[in-house]
Amino acid sequence: MKQTEYNILNLFKDNPNNEFSTSKIVKSVFPEEFEKVKTSLSDNISSKENIKQAKKLKAQLHRRVLYYLNKLIDEGIIELRREGAKGEKFFALGVKDGERFVIDKYKRRIIIEKPIMPAVPIEGYEQKGYVLRHSPDNWVERLNSILLESDKQDKLKDYYKLIIDCFSDINDVISLNDFELLLENNSLTDIKNFLSKIDKMCQDYGKKISCTIDMTNVNSKMNLHDLMSADYNNINFIFDFRISELRDNKEIFQRVIDAACKTKSMLYFKNQDLHSAPYIVGKAGPYTFNPQEWCIYTKNSRSISKGIVCGQASAAIDVYKFGVDNKSASQFKVMLMAVVRALLTANSMQRRKSVDFFSASANLNPNFLNYCRSYIRFWNYGWKQKDIDPEDRYSLIKNLEGEVQNFASSQETIYLSCGIPTRFKVSFSCEFRRENSKMSDPRFKKVLLTDNASLQSDQIRKILQDKEKLFELFSGGDRIRFTRLGMPKPEDVWREINTIYTAYKIPFFCYDFSKIHKNVKLTDFV
Repeated sequence: MKQTEYNILNLFKDNPNNEFSTSKIVKSVFPEEFEKVKTSLSDNISSKENIKQAKKLKAQLHRRVLYYLNKLIDEGIIELRREGAKGEKFFALGVKDGERFVIDKYKRRIIIEKPIMPAVPIEGYEQKGYVLRHSPDNWVERLNSILLESDKQDKLKDYYKLIIDCFSDINDVISLNDFELLLENNSLTDIKNFLSKIDKMCQDYGKKISCTIDMTNVNSKMNLHDLMSADYNNINFIFDFRISELRDNKEIFQRVIDAACKTKSMLYFKNQDLHSAPYIVGKAGPYTFNPQEWCIYTKNSRSISKGIVCGQASAAIDVYKFGVDNKSASQFKVMLMAVVRALLTANSMQRRKSVDFFSASANLNPNFLNYCRSYIRFWNYGWKQKDIDPEDRYSLIKNLEGEVQNFASSQETIYLSCGIPTRFKVSFSCEFRRENSKMSDPRFKKVLLTDNASLQSDQIRKILQDKEKLFELFSGGDRIRFTRLGMPKPEDVWREINTIYTAYKIPFFCYDFSKIHKNVKLTDFV
């Protein structure tokens, strides 16, 4: 076989679980020529003729690689997975888990095999619909969520490329932290165009984006309300602020709320006084960091970090569906610990193969996995459910949470005693209802608000007091959604948010304005 084909096959042999773009394959197969092209195109003093020759060489390299890639596709050795920005093609091995290809051509032999994903002790529960792994097809090969530091990005086009590269590493959501800082160095038009492109790519790739806006860095010239005026399907905005900043920026908040009402969208709010670490919102649910660990990251490495991983692998438990079969609390514990052991298997493989699996994330920070956690999410677990005592369900989950933490800690000790220091942290969180899921229908009510007086009702006060306890229990993040009805004035909503901030220990919540201009009874079900 030709040397080019041999080099391509060796690339996939060494990284059997990875997906490669045409550009990355060119870089690997022709490293010297690739660097020459890159230098010429990035050099501001290159002549037009040099740039022209560099583009010509780049096209030639791509054609040479695509020639052999198409041959390998015809032979069933690799497959075209998808197309990215500007028609960039992404390829992966066409070999199934556990399969092997022996390729003999012109006195050269290459053996390619793809390691099989080991069986995990939750498959029986998955078949019954009690447990749902997030993105089971790439449960180990991809992460759930990554946080990117916006202040490390000078150009929007470079940030866009980094986000697209990271899409190959994750199966849920990317957080753009301190997004407000981009407004200082870029025009509002450029920012909106950037978000529109990202929103479109999220649709193509099946991802979500969270834009965190730290109100500490916001000023009146940033026109946040104009940013909210566009309707994005796959991007959410999280406003991170203290109670003092809510009051100092009253006019800014009211304009943002007014824009959200006009687009009938959702706004997320995080109380920085209660939880210092960022929140991220994905398809599966919320993610966050341990506040103490976030403080360590901020102090030790954030200044030189482009980002870190937040969520590794996750699995959801449908508590209602499990309970329908009259299972006991002891049986629920057995199932929960099986989920923890499955997460331990995934954690071990992800850390052992981290550079192979997560090449884009590995370039963000040498310690990119130092602060992330695996997630167990609960669905229909009894909160706001008529036939369930919230205190009993809370006590059950709290006791199990303690056992899970003890197990995780013991596994870290075992690895350390064997000379293999590792990190295995498991956090509880809530699960969001997703399209085409096999989870049971929602058994809980929406929290509906018509005005500030709604927050003073005995029913809503009881709901929020119960939720305060769950926020303490769900260390991986929780959320409460307020569905706003009627025709609210921005100042009225601002007062409601002020009430929530001052009267309750609710660190993270969202306002859903999709039902405004519609009057519904307070007790309406989902």
